[in-house]
Amino acid sequence: MQTTFYRVAVSCAVVLASTVCAMAAESDLAPATAALTTRLNSDDTFKNDAGKPAQRQLSIVYTARASGPCEVTVHREATSTYAYIGNIVPTMTDAVTFYMVPLDTMAKVTFANAKTSNQVGTYVSGSTKTAVYQYSEDTIVPLTGLVTTVEPVGVSSQTTPPRFPAFKDAAAAKAAIAALAKAAATCTAAPAAK
Repeated sequence: MQTTFYRVAVSCAVVLASTVCAMAAESDLAPATAALTTRLNSDDTFKNDAGKPAQRQLSIVYTARASGPCEVTVHREATSTYAYIGNIVPTMTDAVTFYMVPLDTMAKVTFANAKTSNQVGTYVSGSTKTAVYQYSEDTIVPLTGLVTTVEPVGVSSQTTPPRFPAFKDAAAAKAAIAALAKAAATCTAAPAAK
């Protein structure tokens, strides 16, 4: 016959074990979320699609967090500012290549909380004031079944702000992909929660 003390001790052990397992699963996502949390800035002057000079300052902050035992949510806050150039003749700058982690190729992502002002940079140089466009959304990335055999995607600094975490060098983007791959492997290997 089991004593009340024995039953309580066993129940506590089961609860403690499941809590430790859940904590371990979430902490395994910490390197991946850290690798996807980044900041991107650029200041370009270029001829837009209408052939007119446009200057744009781009600022993007990507923050990532574990939103489930095998799920990461990446939040993007981007500001794209087109300065009024007026009658000055600007010096054109060469485009810089950013390296984006192709989350949409890696998993079946979903989007939430999207707030966007439309990108109309093509004609913004004809305006008589500075134009500011803002972008914000959450990208939810399930790690189960994640495709990890991908390369970073090159994106020009003079196009639409990258939706997914982007870096100034390919090595940082590859490190983020590797961190996601490691987290996905941990999720696959983890026992199912009871």
